[in-house]
Amino acid sequence: MFQTFEEELGKSVAERLAEHLFGPAALFGLGLVAAWAVRAQGSLLAAWRAWRARPVPEQALGVFLWAVAVVVLAAVVGTLRDFWLRTLEGYTWPGPLRRGLARVWARRARRWRQDWQALKARQMGLDASAASLSRQERERLAALEVRLHHLPPREDAFMPTALGNVLAAAEAAVRHRYGLDPIVAWPHLWLVLPDPVREALTQARQALDRAAEGVLFGLLFALVAGPWAWWAAPLGLLAAVWAYRVALVRAVAFGELVRAAFDLYRMGLYDALGWPRPSPEEETEAGKRLTAFLWRGVRGA
Repeated sequence: MFQTFEEELGKSVAERLAEHLFGPAALFGLGLVAAWAVRAQGSLLAAWRAWRARPVPEQALGVFLWAVAVVVLAAVVGTLRDFWLRTLEGYTWPGPLRRGLARVWARRARRWRQDWQALKARQMGLDASAASLSRQERERLAALEVRLHHLPPREDAFMPTALGNVLAAAEAAVRHRYGLDPIVAWPHLWLVLPDPVREALTQARQALDRAAEGVLFGLLFALVAGPWAWWAAPLGLLAAVWAYRVALVRAVAFGELVRAAFDLYRMGLYDALGWPRPSPEEETEAGKRLTAFLWRGVRGA
């Protein structure tokens, strides 16, 4: 058993090193080296020639020190991962700014919902005076359904960013469907999930974290390397925008997996705690009582 644990630990360390050396931190490190080399030598080609002219041991030492710096930087940024993700969601923003942008999202959602209702009424034949939907209108209806699916149903739950709203929508769906607070119930549900489900959730969360780190490293590159090279700032900002778009896609995937985990395995939570399984009609109230028990240790609602 201990041998297996050591093998898995070694595998985990090796995977983490590979992730650091081929992840956002490594790209950040390569970008800094390129910006510094251009400033020092005038061009990347001249810098490469100067590098090739150095002794092989000096080259190997330089690569080793660069790799160590990348791993250390990635580890430091990793300690800020949760804080940075919450920042991208909008939780750490100043109150007036957060509430103001949340109201902007709420107004957008109201407009999208009105458009969706009008198109849906025509599609269902509820508006007898309207013609059937055109292809563009059907595509618009489908796009609106996707947008509204990834927004919280209540306006007081809106966040100031698209990423925050995607994750808040997944949390709100669990509360609305089952009465469970996903934040409170998640550690307990995690322990009753099958291993393949936990692995899928872990991979989805790690993919989201890497994309979020990409946003941070892009901004840092624009800030640090901007004074060295004129192209560094726009390239860093472009990389941050691209990484944020990737983070949105991965947040959608992670949020859908969280919903699915509660959809399929929430009854295992009742079973593991020795609570009777509620009927569909009673589940919302039962979920609220279970949340109160998990959070405060009381059986009342």
